[in-house]
Amino acid sequence: MVNDSKYFVKCRGSELLAEFREATNSKKEKNTLLKKKNVLKKFLANITVESTDIIDVFTEVIKLYKEAQQSSLDQELRVMIYHCLRSTNHYRSEDREQVIELLLRDYYSKSIPAHIKGLALQTLTSIPNEHFIQASIPAVKKSLHDQDPHVRKTGCFCVARIYEFDLQIGNDAHLIDHLNDKLDDGNPSVVSSALVALSDITEKVEEFEFSISEDHAFELLDILPTINEWAQASSLSSILYFAPDSQATACEIIDKVLPYLQQSNNEVVLNALKVIIYMSNYIMHPEDLIPQLPKRIGSALVSVLNSGPEIQFLLLRNTILLLLSKFNLVSLNVTSFFCRYNDPIYIKDTKLEIIYLLANEENLHIILEELEEYARDSDVQMSRKAIRAIGNLAIKLEDIATDAVLVLSDLIESKVPHILQEVVVVFKRIVRRYPYLHSKMLNNLMENIDMIEEPGSKLAIVWLIGEYNTAMEKNAVSLLKKIGQNFREDNSEVQLAFLTALIKVYLNFSADKMCEDLVVETFRTATEDIGNIDVRERGFYYWRLLSNRRDFPNAIEEIVNAKLPVISSDPDNLDTRVLEELEMNIGTLASIYLKPVSHVFRLNKVKELQHTSALKREHSSVFAAQKNHSSKTLRLRSSSSLTYRNKSASSLTPIEAEFKFNRQQAGQRYSSSKADDTDSDTMVGSLDISGSRKQKNSLGLTRRMSKLGRKLTISR
Repeated sequence: MVNDSKYFVKCRGSELLAEFREATNSKKEKNTLLKKKNVLKKFLANITVESTDIIDVFTEVIKLYKEAQQSSLDQELRVMIYHCLRSTNHYRSEDREQVIELLLRDYYSKSIPAHIKGLALQTLTSIPNEHFIQASIPAVKKSLHDQDPHVRKTGCFCVARIYEFDLQIGNDAHLIDHLNDKLDDGNPSVVSSALVALSDITEKVEEFEFSISEDHAFELLDILPTINEWAQASSLSSILYFAPDSQATACEIIDKVLPYLQQSNNEVVLNALKVIIYMSNYIMHPEDLIPQLPKRIGSALVSVLNSGPEIQFLLLRNTILLLLSKFNLVSLNVTSFFCRYNDPIYIKDTKLEIIYLLANEENLHIILEELEEYARDSDVQMSRKAIRAIGNLAIKLEDIATDAVLVLSDLIESKVPHILQEVVVVFKRIVRRYPYLHSKMLNNLMENIDMIEEPGSKLAIVWLIGEYNTAMEKNAVSLLKKIGQNFREDNSEVQLAFLTALIKVYLNFSADKMCEDLVVETFRTATEDIGNIDVRERGFYYWRLLSNRRDFPNAIEEIVNAKLPVISSDPDNLDTRVLEELEMNIGTLASIYLKPVSHVFRLNKVKELQHTSALKREHSSVFAAQKNHSSKTLRLRSSSSLTYRNKSASSLTPIEAEFKFNRQQAGQRYSSSKADDTDSDTMVGSLDISGSRKQKNSLGLTRRMSKLGRKLTISR
């Protein structure tokens, strides 16, 4: 096979022109054909790399096209000429008229095969130029009624391209009426193409709304076995434009679609899954009415996992979506989502999220063993993610919390730096959830404090020292002094946490001279040498609390040792409307972000469930009121129609308002690590304070801080 990369080299228009003329004037027919193909490839490559001085070469391409119409030209060469013609819309007026005439001559010719006629029409409507689009209208109308089904299919897609270029041109030509007629075509492939074209127009044109009737929906399902896989996928996707008015109808459609979950084509499987999930919204407890449904869906999802990594990622993200929105409708074995050694990191990361969602009391020990193995992986990134997942599971399931802490203790014994750093952060979150577990690993962590260097882990260890300073075997003051040696170099978050922890420790060790000296030295550094305004303000704030301790003896304890809220294991679930919209985009790029589609693809129309009496959703009356808008029908059909809505009466504004996304609910990408620390890095926790303090030492520090305060005030 010839390497085509050699063609992607910029060359001047004059060089290409010379090569064209040499190829055209060659006397050997075989060499001539090969040279023409090579120079056309080079021409296309230069357009791809945006070479700007080759417009003059179009004249030679047009001459070659004329020659093709006068002789039996190689079909591959003719196709290449069509590609060249549609590669730009910058035509000189004389060239433009010639190209339009040549393309129309090809289309209307009776001696040319149907697929060449289709290519000629496709080329004519693919050039984004008003002259070409206007000239194509009569030919497109004729193509929709051609005897050959291939030409009719091409005509359907040409209508969609015309509407994409200019809505008004399409409306003036009443092309929607002609396209609607194709929904009753006798050829199933033409019907599928018409549905795809109508769907595409509906997606891209704000004013259009497409729906199909019950009879037409079942006709589409009946013709599925007779059409190819591409047509099957598009036909299944079109079923979403039908809203059943009863549970029985929805169940019947699901029953007809279920066999397509076992197809070898992934697009067919995902579109079949999309139809089933869509129809389940119109059934009360579908898993009870169709008992085999969860297992069939689970088997289909697992079967697609054998595809390439890109398809796997799409499937895994859609699996997360289903577990969030239709958990009871999916039956999955968690072992199917255990990571393989050769999985890309983004696949492993997504599988960890699914493992978290599938975790329960029955499988938690299997999951914990698997995660411990991942944590010891040589891949640092994967190891960190696995340790984080262990912590998330401990927060989610209390039954596993003690076992999780024991696993983390074993991991510390490995003395691997990145494992220790991550374990500290995870342990902090676990004791935020279950404070009684602090004794399980606290002293073990303090033994390895010299290995803690990263800001996140240093912040966590400082918080633990401040929170549990009386429960440790080692002296909390000496530990803080060791960490505080690099106070100036630490980032602001660590500095803030250190100040808070130091005050907590001082409240319990005020008689300790080393602690007193550390407080004075640290606060002098924080207020005089640190440039961060938050750190300076925190330093002055704590200094004032200590300075006025005699006047308000309990104030500092109440403030510094305020009780923290227990962090929650519940994820920030997406809004119901957003989940419904994402379900209608299963198998597409829009579904992988787990965000409202309009937040990612600004120009996409919002998809929503159509309201019928069978819709099983709360607040359906509000939904019905939003959908009550006036519309003007271009053509009303008993089966299907495309509707043109009056903008003044459009429901776009209410729909957009309905999809305003609450940042607290789903502003961040869903993951199992969503349990929020609620500013745990700078907040302070509860601690029993001993009432026996030496008043002398306390007053002594107050006097020293007062002197420091006067100095600080002047400096300030």
